[in-house]
Amino acid sequence: LWAADHAGLLFDEPYYWLWSQHLAAGYYDHPPMVAFWIRLGTLLLGDSVLGIRIVFLINVIAVSVATYVMGRVLFDRRTAEHAALWTNTLPLIGIAGMLATPDGPSVLFWTLTVLAYALVVKTGRGAWWLAVGILAGLGGASKYTNLFLGPGIVLSLLLDPRLRRWLISPWLWAGGLLAALAFLPVVLWNAAHDWVSFRFQFGRVAETA
Repeated sequence: LWAADHAGLLFDEPYYWLWSQHLAAGYYDHPPMVAFWIRLGTLLLGDSVLGIRIVFLINVIAVSVATYVMGRVLFDRRTAEHAALWTNTLPLIGIAGMLATPDGPSVLFWTLTVLAYALVVKTGRGAWWLAVGILAGLGGASKYTNLFLGPGIVLSLLLDPRLRRWLISPWLWAGGLLAALAFLPVVLWNAAHDWVSFRFQFGRVAETA
């Protein structure tokens, strides 16, 4: 909290703060979640450095808790404790976690999506697919790289014979529908703005390839 309050705004933080003053379902180079998080923080603490960053700081705690729970679901308490501690040593969490960038919501929704998927695997309850879908869709509305998580989950279902039964489950398809609905506002915004955000980000991938 002290570091976040005393370190000046870095990189693109003022740019994203400007977005938060004009909330929309999309922007030129990213989906909108970062702007909504900054707006929430500034509503709580005003247009200060800490106000811009406070939700992202809380996010570090949320990611740590989600990582711990995932460790308990998949392994045991000791593994869960180590996972939560090691998560906080990652530069993206322990250092950059205080910065108001799309990486904050991206990491949170990615982690929560994987946690929900872990609960599908461990409990066998199809209703968890609904959480997977909603969280994955919100992740896509945070950063476009989160869109790669969905194909990764489908690939894991194909590779593991024990999980293939989910491919014909209505729960999986309902989760997919919820993911699409959560991400739909971003698609509609892009459609109304000449697909500018998609062209900017995915065009860079094509240039790199």
